[in-house]
Amino acid sequence: MSLKRVLILGLGDRAFLAVARSLGRAGLTVHAINTSSTEPLPASKYIQETHSVFDFDKDSKKWLSEMLKLMQDYTFDLVVPTDDQSIIPIQMHLKHLEKYAKIYTLNKHAYDIASNKNKSRQVAEALGVPLAKGCVVDSFDAANQLAKSYGWPIVAKPLSSFDASNLSSKKFVKIVRNEKHLKSLFDTNNKNITKPSFVLEQYFQGIGVGIEFIAKDGIPLYMFQHERVHEPLEGGGSSYRKSVAVDARLAQYSSQIIQKLDYSGVGMVEFKMSPDRASFIFIEINGRFWGSLPLAVAAGANFPLWLFEMIVHGETNFTVEYKKNIYARNFLKDIGWMVKNYRADHDDPTLITRSSSSVAAELLNLLKGKESFDSFALDDPKPFLMDIKQLVSKVLDRFLIRPINVRWHASGFARRKARRLINNVFMQSGQVLFVCKGNICRSPFAKEYAEKISSNEVQWYSAGYFPVSGRSSPDSALAASQKFGISLNDHRSQEADKIDLNKYSLIIVFDKHNYQSILGSNGNIKGKLIFLGQLSNTQDIEIPDPYGESIEYFESIYESIKNILDEVLLE
Repeated sequence: MSLKRVLILGLGDRAFLAVARSLGRAGLTVHAINTSSTEPLPASKYIQETHSVFDFDKDSKKWLSEMLKLMQDYTFDLVVPTDDQSIIPIQMHLKHLEKYAKIYTLNKHAYDIASNKNKSRQVAEALGVPLAKGCVVDSFDAANQLAKSYGWPIVAKPLSSFDASNLSSKKFVKIVRNEKHLKSLFDTNNKNITKPSFVLEQYFQGIGVGIEFIAKDGIPLYMFQHERVHEPLEGGGSSYRKSVAVDARLAQYSSQIIQKLDYSGVGMVEFKMSPDRASFIFIEINGRFWGSLPLAVAAGANFPLWLFEMIVHGETNFTVEYKKNIYARNFLKDIGWMVKNYRADHDDPTLITRSSSSVAAELLNLLKGKESFDSFALDDPKPFLMDIKQLVSKVLDRFLIRPINVRWHASGFARRKARRLINNVFMQSGQVLFVCKGNICRSPFAKEYAEKISSNEVQWYSAGYFPVSGRSSPDSALAASQKFGISLNDHRSQEADKIDLNKYSLIIVFDKHNYQSILGSNGNIKGKLIFLGQLSNTQDIEIPDPYGESIEYFESIYESIKNILDEVLLE
């Protein structure tokens, strides 16, 4: 194979790394663009050059201009987007970009169906693929009536995971356990949506499996199957999975879907299978590289290289037999799963938990040489070493650095100083800024509640250091805030880096990460930076970030914020 140059775009996640390694090992020159504004690309030796283009969310025209310039400056044999955040912009501007290189994209028909959960469900239904009961609902009343007929819990799927107008905000599939949680989904949290819609489905108890494939003109060229070993407790991607033989039933239905879409490229048809393997249902189509891609490559199914060979060289013959019962683990994510699994209610039938003994026994797979880590490779060790560094940093922070810092900030001296600072603000009718990470959960609630109960002339504001403005508060925040008479429906996030922090009399944060992040680039504000918890004589210093947690957890966090503000403002 002559030397070729490939440009890959993505978030730097496990699929991205697997694509970079696969192509780099084949002797291709790999260039990369990071679509994340907050996380770095993996430090892989196979990424020979990185480029940056303007944030598509902020200015799509400038993004296109910089992409075109890059493609004119370099000769790329293939451009490969690896995730939704890179696929959507490329699909939108394909006619401009494909003038300068071959672009890997799906045909419009296949893309429209694969990116829409209701359309893909309709295709599966028309082909006779087994489905959970379900339909699209756009009101709480209709959804609640359907849920009562199905029984709790139910599954609520957004029609699509991303909107082109806001690629920084992903919409997740949710397991809805009660009427209160369901109600929160219909408290509109996007100013561009007047009537939210979801695919509501009956819950199916089972194990996630995926038929991964490469196809051309609707004909599958190769199939691989994985099975989840560690099923995420509340939905989402798996952290530990294994390769298994392709199930003929799943392969047949997947082939019919591929043919119907006239599919050319790589993808995964996802199913959920009952524990006894007797029954299964269709879940969705992933019209892109998938999160468990490192497992397929480790087992011998080299999808990234095959995609390149198919598009660039016209190759269609892929006959390698992949290894069965090979395991792959997302190292950091699986540690988090183990903690959640240990704490979970093992008697809850809707949580697919595993016993501690079975989790421990799985470590034997590593000793038997049947397991790999997604980020580990002997010929490319840096990504895994970065994982180890991140883990060590978290452990040291959790058990050494944070306790020392918390002990200092929780001291009587530090609390008295914080009270003096806020009392000075009251006397001067100053300006107070609440800061959390994203400005969508804690800080907007604190700002709204302080405004509600404050009787002085203080002006209250909120911001976050996550580098995206205009985000809405999540559903759980909207629902939980209502308990306290607060509405966050109209709130949109604001970046702290885009405002002058010096104009505020006091800046209040919620946890150590907030404190360090906001102080890191603004050292001159240290004298007016405090923790909200320091204003109480009894509360903990840190108030955790509830993002991604249940409504009940949000309510407990908001209760803590309320109690502290009541103590300060109503005394």
